[in-house]
Amino acid sequence: MSIRFEDDFDDATLKRGRDYAARGLVVKCEVDNDGSILSQVSNGRGKRYKQFISFRHGGIAGVCSCPMNVNCKHVVAVLIASGRFQDTKPTTKPAQATPKLAPSVVQWLQRVEKTTVVPQEVQLDPDAYPATVKDRLLYVLTPWRERLAIDTFKGRINAAGTGFNKSMRRYDAHNALRSIAPAKFIRPIDKDLLAALGKAGLWQQRHGYGYGVSYPDVLRPTGPEIVDLLRKIAETGRLLSVNDPDAVLTWSEGRPELGLTWAVLPDGTQKLAFSNPNGAPLQLYSAQGASVWVDETTGLIGEIATALTSDALAIVEASPEISPHQAEALSAALPAEMAGLPLPKPRAIKTVRREADQRVAKLVLGREAALDGPNRWAETIQLPTVDLSFVYDGQEVRGDDPDPVLFKDDELITLPRDREWERACDRRVLNVGAIPIDELEMHWATDRLDERDYAFADGELSLHTLEVCRERDALDFAFRIVPQLRAEGWEVEVTRRWPFKVDETPADLAVQTERAAGEAFQGNDWFSLGFQAEVNGKQHDVAPLITAFLRQFREDWDDVPSVEELQEYLETTPSYLDLGKGRYAGVDLSPLAPLLHLVLSYHAELGALHPSDATVARLAEEALAGSSVTFSDKAGIVPLARSLDALSKAEAFDQPSGLKADLRDYQAFGAAWMGTLMQAGFGAVLADDMGLGKTIQTLALLQARREAGATGPALLIVPTSLLHGWQSQAAQFTPELRLVALHGPDRAKRREEALDADLVITTYPLLARDADWLADQQWPLVILDEAQTLKNPASQMAKSLRDIPATGRVALTGTPLENSLQDLWTLIDWVNPGLLGDRKTFTSLFRTPIEKHGDAAAQARLNRRLRPFLLRRTKEEVAAELPPKTEILERVDLPKPQQALYEAVRSAMDERVRKAIADRGLARARITVLDALLKLRQVCCDPSLVKTKAAKNVSDSAKRERLRALLSELVAEGRRVLVFSQFVEMLRLIETDLKQDGIKTLTLTGSTTNRSEVLEAFSQGGASVFLLSLKAGGVGLTLTEADTVILYDPWWNPAVERQAMDRAHRIGQDKPVFVHRLVAAGTVEEKILDMQARKQALADALFDKEGTASETLLDEATLQDLFAPLAT
Repeated sequence: MSIRFEDDFDDATLKRGRDYAARGLVVKCEVDNDGSILSQVSNGRGKRYKQFISFRHGGIAGVCSCPMNVNCKHVVAVLIASGRFQDTKPTTKPAQATPKLAPSVVQWLQRVEKTTVVPQEVQLDPDAYPATVKDRLLYVLTPWRERLAIDTFKGRINAAGTGFNKSMRRYDAHNALRSIAPAKFIRPIDKDLLAALGKAGLWQQRHGYGYGVSYPDVLRPTGPEIVDLLRKIAETGRLLSVNDPDAVLTWSEGRPELGLTWAVLPDGTQKLAFSNPNGAPLQLYSAQGASVWVDETTGLIGEIATALTSDALAIVEASPEISPHQAEALSAALPAEMAGLPLPKPRAIKTVRREADQRVAKLVLGREAALDGPNRWAETIQLPTVDLSFVYDGQEVRGDDPDPVLFKDDELITLPRDREWERACDRRVLNVGAIPIDELEMHWATDRLDERDYAFADGELSLHTLEVCRERDALDFAFRIVPQLRAEGWEVEVTRRWPFKVDETPADLAVQTERAAGEAFQGNDWFSLGFQAEVNGKQHDVAPLITAFLRQFREDWDDVPSVEELQEYLETTPSYLDLGKGRYAGVDLSPLAPLLHLVLSYHAELGALHPSDATVARLAEEALAGSSVTFSDKAGIVPLARSLDALSKAEAFDQPSGLKADLRDYQAFGAAWMGTLMQAGFGAVLADDMGLGKTIQTLALLQARREAGATGPALLIVPTSLLHGWQSQAAQFTPELRLVALHGPDRAKRREEALDADLVITTYPLLARDADWLADQQWPLVILDEAQTLKNPASQMAKSLRDIPATGRVALTGTPLENSLQDLWTLIDWVNPGLLGDRKTFTSLFRTPIEKHGDAAAQARLNRRLRPFLLRRTKEEVAAELPPKTEILERVDLPKPQQALYEAVRSAMDERVRKAIADRGLARARITVLDALLKLRQVCCDPSLVKTKAAKNVSDSAKRERLRALLSELVAEGRRVLVFSQFVEMLRLIETDLKQDGIKTLTLTGSTTNRSEVLEAFSQGGASVFLLSLKAGGVGLTLTEADTVILYDPWWNPAVERQAMDRAHRIGQDKPVFVHRLVAAGTVEEKILDMQARKQALADALFDKEGTASETLLDEATLQDLFAPLAT
């Protein structure tokens, strides 16, 4: 079918429709049997409009859901895209051809010929409005087609008293007048005016009960009365041409003679309009014989000299827009006059197509509401929005608009759009994280938002950058991108709705220590680091910015960069401070780079810090020295930090004159360190490696205390097995010390003597028996040797220790952590109560994160808190002159009979353990589990240890035979050997074997009564092999005469085994030491070695000076693994 689109559409509509069809925006097109079309067309930004197109009497009747409604550009696009109609747009027309006028133009011409002129006289009478209230009743022209009408609005005088506020809304004055007491801003003159307006039928009573009320024609005012009424309203200063505070109309006494003119619209089309004698367009209205003119440009309203009929006004209002190619045809058809006025011909306009002289990309920044769900109950979310348009020689176009046109000097100039340049501008906006509205997935667009181009929507994925949009993107855009675009020539309009108002005032940074909530420690309060920025003389908290940066940094970076790299990163990644009321300031955090580097490196937190973390404050002060950042110590914590720092740099220890030994440098430092802590009121944990001389350091401290004239005895608590050793070493190295040992059945007789001594020694087993007497004394100093004995905080021993009053406390241990961090808490809580908080707090902050999750940050915080009060040196660090220690692991294969016995016991124990766990749970089945594991270990050591009938029939014992052969070789080589086992009965079996082989032995167990004699015998060479139980001989002994250690059976705790090894490998040893571990291959003993490695990792993390330990610690032994069948 061939149709002529020009007959039903104007040029502008055709141009836009053809552009839509060319861009493929027609998304649906269905043709019915009668030829009508149902279709949908996109606007290119996600919104669709529906069309119904039919064909009647050779014409096109297209209805659309867009605001245009009838025969719009969408209808044109559908007709072209359907392929059923040929667009017969003429290309070149013969000069003599006369375009056919559209039917709508022809109908309008017929109306023009029927118009008449009606003269009318008009008079006006002014009145004033009292200014006693702020609110005002406003009268707004709201014409319907060509008819004059007025609606009432409520407005308010602005603060300056120079006009009205922007905000105004319709006001139902008709309903308000029905009330007993109308609003005060409705004055008597308003009642007269409203009554007159109502009678005249000019008052649009659209709200309330008065809707549709009318008056009889005989009661309506005549033309002069209406003019007078309008004059009175205008002279109140409250008559507006449109709903805009700047559209106030002033009454003019001028009565211009009317003319007609063809007004040229921006797209080159022409429309008939009334004009004043100068040719300027006027807007005319008529009512009941009155005619008034309105000039919105000058803000004037007045009466015209000659009244016009409403038909004449309607004809001018209904004038079609005449395209340039129809102007000639219309000129030929127009009559000479209309309504008694000369009717000019349309202007001849030439069409030209050229490139724009100037083009500018324009952004409009605003804010619109979105919904977080598809239903009406969804929450409203405000999104920052961006509109992108392009201005070609002053003509603005957006995404789907056709090429802009410019009318100048009787030429209609078409300016072709540069689509490639526009796409480049679009990419600039997309690259900063803005999301096109039609690509929103998590937010539902409202009607107003649907009219925008882009939005910054937190959480939405950008399909262009493939990154998630964050609020920071909008702030970056406002602070960094907008200035760049303006510098490049973009026009950026920031509306009052844009949520980010940029404050370019530089921010001055300051860091200060502040008091924080928490239980005081040694008279010092908890503290925190506060971060402030001063903007325009007002302080703002920037700690949230710092916290957010640290959180994001730790997620994005694997390693901590250097200060310089961090500073460069911060300089290019500014942060934004919320100043309130939509104002934001950019904050350059790069001056804080040294401090943030410190925080990241030390795993420091920005929340409340324990007083023992005072070092963080001192390091912060040092890190910011010389920078632009101001540091102040409002919490007064830096002096404590300097004191703690001084403790770690204790000066050289002046060796007491009464000390009969030459201290090594590290030993002198240890004694000075303990003394300095005592003077500062803190407790100390000396945790040097076994064999480095903790005893001599302590004796040096006690001797110095005596020579300084200290009063009162120090109390030393030791394991029973070490009592003799302390006595002998004190006699050897500090003979001047008055020492009293409270031990044995007659110890009560020595209590009075003890109070006059320098040192009182007692043992752990006697704490409970002598608790009352010990608690009644005020001890200047209490010392625990082998302090790892204090493991269970709920034990009677721990309770007795807490009850002993002490001014100073020192703990000596080579293994402050044996099994879990609870061991450490129990020890530290006695030495420095409150340092690690209560047990529940410690578990939450440290134990669970470290032991279960391998939290390196928690480990670093724990180490930092302990560092001032815990001193540990290893042999590798301070005793490099020690001969080497070589550990040899020997896996011994069990013979078949012993394997069969192991498997039988394992199977029975496995079933028993599973039943116990099922009945009572793992916690309550602990005793059953340990008993089962004990029996498996006994099978590995020697079948005779297992008291069952099946075990009696097994005589083979692989480890026992290997030990017998190994000892024969070692003794033959002249070596002196320490053999450790947890089973006293096993030691007796070994003793019997060696006796048969003619090898002399000595034995030390918990039941040995003549310990000192046995030790002396070994030191004098009385035997080549010394058999010791781990419990009795693993701590406190110096056996450097031996050069070989054999661990017959492994123990769960590696610290206990290290204690045993270090009986020989310690200060005073001058021979290489060899350690042999005998392990039954494939049995539970190998699983014990695995558990030892995990426990050792926990202890190593505690003393990790670099704070780098982060391996996850699994201290839950898998029962299935422990009770697995014998590996072959």
